[in-house]
Amino acid sequence: MNGSTMNRKFYFALLFAVAMACLTGCNQTENGKSDNPDASNAPKVKVETSMGDFVITLQPDKAPNTVAQFLENVNNGVYDNSIVQEVRVDFMALFGCVNLTTEDPESADGSAADFTKRIPNEATSENSNKKWTVAMLRAPDEIESDSVQFFINLNDNTGLDAKQNGENSPETCGYCVFGVVTDGFNVLEAINQTPTTEKEEFEYAPEQDIVITKMSVL
Repeated sequence: MNGSTMNRKFYFALLFAVAMACLTGCNQTENGKSDNPDASNAPKVKVETSMGDFVITLQPDKAPNTVAQFLENVNNGVYDNSIVQEVRVDFMALFGCVNLTTEDPESADGSAADFTKRIPNEATSENSNKKWTVAMLRAPDEIESDSVQFFINLNDNTGLDAKQNGENSPETCGYCVFGVVTDGFNVLEAINQTPTTEKEEFEYAPEQDIVITKMSVL
């Protein structure tokens, strides 16, 4: 196991602990719905998986830099033929760093993806990590977000939200929500219930690979 995969496992484990600490008492968004409207002029990304397809509606008005980087990744095929790395039931599913087509699991084509690049963290207290929202992962000791890895909230994870005036601290700057699932909720519900096991660097990896065959801008 190399250093980068160990770090990813640590980041996600800590992320899980932070969110679970305040999950109790949170109100879960009703299944199949989201508090965020499906804006007709917002960019949308179709995610085709081995378990079915779903659609993410992006929020460039709330996180322009994050959305721009995400769209660049999608258009460059960074996520194509990758897998869902981890699924933690009623918490979140992690995407974005293991590609099946190359010997290097951190690159879609062996060179294009820069996994050391960081995005300015655009998390705000108003844009909450509610169920079905999509957010960028980041290291727990860094403020800036990852440029590739993202997660889908499978519950209302408000413990991951930015705190008022907390943008200068890793403990309070939050995780940037930049989109929301607006179609294919049944697919996410199925992913949420998939059996998991520990596989190498991932503690809650799906027992059977869930493959993201393609992501494309609609």
